[in-house]
Amino acid sequence: MFNKQRKKMTKKQEEIQDEEVIKDEKDTKSKKKTKSSKKDKLTDRIKELEQELSESKDKFLRLFAEFDNFKKRTAKERIDFRATAGMDALQAFLPVMDDFDRAKKVAENEDNNEEFSEGVKLVYQKLKSVLTSKGIKVKVQKVPFIISYFYKEKEVTSEKIGYSKDTVHEKIELNLTSDEILYGTGARALGMNRRGNRLKLYNRAHYGYETHSELMNFTMPIVISSKKYMVHFDNAPIGYLDLDSKKDNSLTYETISGRKTYQVIVGDSWEDLIDNYTQLTGKQPLPPRWVLGNFSSRFGYHSQKETTETITKFKEEEIPVDAVILDLFWFGKDIKGTMGNLEVHKDSFPDMKGMISTLKNKGT
Repeated sequence: MFNKQRKKMTKKQEEIQDEEVIKDEKDTKSKKKTKSSKKDKLTDRIKELEQELSESKDKFLRLFAEFDNFKKRTAKERIDFRATAGMDALQAFLPVMDDFDRAKKVAENEDNNEEFSEGVKLVYQKLKSVLTSKGIKVKVQKVPFIISYFYKEKEVTSEKIGYSKDTVHEKIELNLTSDEILYGTGARALGMNRRGNRLKLYNRAHYGYETHSELMNFTMPIVISSKKYMVHFDNAPIGYLDLDSKKDNSLTYETISGRKTYQVIVGDSWEDLIDNYTQLTGKQPLPPRWVLGNFSSRFGYHSQKETTETITKFKEEEIPVDAVILDLFWFGKDIKGTMGNLEVHKDSFPDMKGMISTLKNKGT
């Protein structure tokens, strides 16, 4: 009896052990399947990343090739320009040289002194004409004292009163023709034609200006005429530009101090005019690519945490972001009483340098 029970117990144990083995095998297979599934997902993700990397490399190589072509093209244009820049002037001088050659031959004959003298005068006038046609000619009248400016034998502008002074301002007054349209003077909501206004030369923001503002953010002491000339008043102190507000055909520059210097710039086209002006003031270098990208900006980021979280959110949402504007609150918790501080407020931005470095590494 005991032996029978023992055998039954042994058989049951064997059955339980077999079931446990089968269960273990199933668990093992399930784990292997899970591992295999994770491995497959990881393999797929690696392939995706490799594909993205390959596409990014191709994009970079294309951009690099485009920029390299741009550099080569502009370099060639500069070389061509240097080679041909004075060609039109040389071509204009060739007839004058021919005339000098003929005058030299006439001078060798002593009987032709009168003809030679007349010929030299003609050649001189021709040479003078060529020289004046290639630039601005300045005519100074002594009594009354008037300076006039000519381009290709046509009067561009002239001083009306020239320099004058009252109890507040020093002035330079120029003549205008009745049909001239005047542009320039900087950022103002006035329409394109600024004639008829007396405008401040002083930088100040104007919030909520709607459709009209005579003073916005930045001003420029420049007036551009529809006759394709420009007058640049080269002086920094505050003042006014009076663009014929009195309807007497006059352009007046008024300033409280500084030098009374101006430049007259001309051009055969609007492109020439701007090119000649930037030859005077200097040309802006090619900006970096990120300047043309997407910026993250608001009325100030209050802390380093807020700034980094904002850029992180951009990245998570896969929205391109090339720069973040930190114009307020980096110098203090409030604007009043802190604006103008040049030191970073450590409570809000504990590691400004590290933050900038991290954002730069992320492409921002």
